[in-house]
Amino acid sequence: MKAAKDGVSELVRKKRPRRKDGSCADEAGVWVRSAGVGVWKKLGNWNDPDIQSKYQKFLAVHYGKIVAVSESLNEEHHVLAFLFNKWLDAHAAESSTQDYAHMLTMMRIVLSVLPEDFPLQKFNATAFRTARSAIIAEGEVMREIECVSTAGKAFTKTKKIWTRSYANKILNKLRQVLKWGVSYDLVPVEVITRIATVEGIRPKDSDLIEKPKVREVPDEVLKATLPWLNPIVADMVRIQRACCMRPSEVCRLLVMDIDRTGKVWTAVIHNKIERVGVKRIVAFGPEEIRILKKRMAGKGLEEAIFSPRDAMEEIYEEKRAKRKTPMTPSQRKRDQERQHSRFRKLKPAYDSESYRRSIAASIQKAHRHGVEIPHWFPYQIRH
Repeated sequence: MKAAKDGVSELVRKKRPRRKDGSCADEAGVWVRSAGVGVWKKLGNWNDPDIQSKYQKFLAVHYGKIVAVSESLNEEHHVLAFLFNKWLDAHAAESSTQDYAHMLTMMRIVLSVLPEDFPLQKFNATAFRTARSAIIAEGEVMREIECVSTAGKAFTKTKKIWTRSYANKILNKLRQVLKWGVSYDLVPVEVITRIATVEGIRPKDSDLIEKPKVREVPDEVLKATLPWLNPIVADMVRIQRACCMRPSEVCRLLVMDIDRTGKVWTAVIHNKIERVGVKRIVAFGPEEIRILKKRMAGKGLEEAIFSPRDAMEEIYEEKRAKRKTPMTPSQRKRDQERQHSRFRKLKPAYDSESYRRSIAASIQKAHRHGVEIPHWFPYQIRH
């Protein structure tokens, strides 16, 4: 995927013909876009175990050159808007991430109360508290949001949609930008010392919503929901519950991740604890092995075990089995074309968001049939 704006894209896999010995020859690289022109930069082979570290090193070198030495030494340009623009240039490749969106929200609020030409030399605890008050005021505004009732009817509700934890997240983005500016000699190091004396947003400081603590979902609620889920999502819930996995971890399971050499199957889960040299290994019992065997049948090593395309195929097979009249050749051809069009729009694997939406839709379906099931989301299973 090419970078939409000037910057560096995410790590991209470029298909290449297989070698004579059958090994994979796919390239791994990035698209570097500058002045509207994109250039392909090869970083190595896709199967290289160090490809991620090479990608991170490339980003460090690329974005390290954005702030020139002459700019870092010229204190006349050291104003708030200049710092924000430099940060945006350095993180343009992250324009689709949630973190980038939080940064834009923070910049909009801060520039509404502080002038664009505010000197960074004068940025002190008072200026930081001013930005803090503006963030609190933004979060306390009552907003109209579109809601859907359990009966499927749409209605409008007026409420605050910012929690205190979200407001603190926006405030911490300002700390992060200032700290980034210090690392490039755009912000005096004394600024970090000053703003460190200002506390975050505490419960008694505002009327923001307090985010409720996430509680575990009872087993009886899970059992009541399973019949309403499509079979593949129901198997994902069973695997996640038995192995205490995160939603993203069960969605990312590939066929090659499963070690089937022993009597007990295992899988290495790749997550944030790998940064400290710790591996998390989950084990699958007899019931989970039965599910995995069923879902891995006929799949390649790099395919996802749980796929929305497989779920759609099972739904169509069930409909065909219930059909009472045979299909004509023209109907069968049109049906195949429609299926191909629908499958092309579906992702090859579930992600945490589509997994959550599938469960929510199933609960709504149960409500429409008169079965009351409390709303829950996949991350509660881990609790």
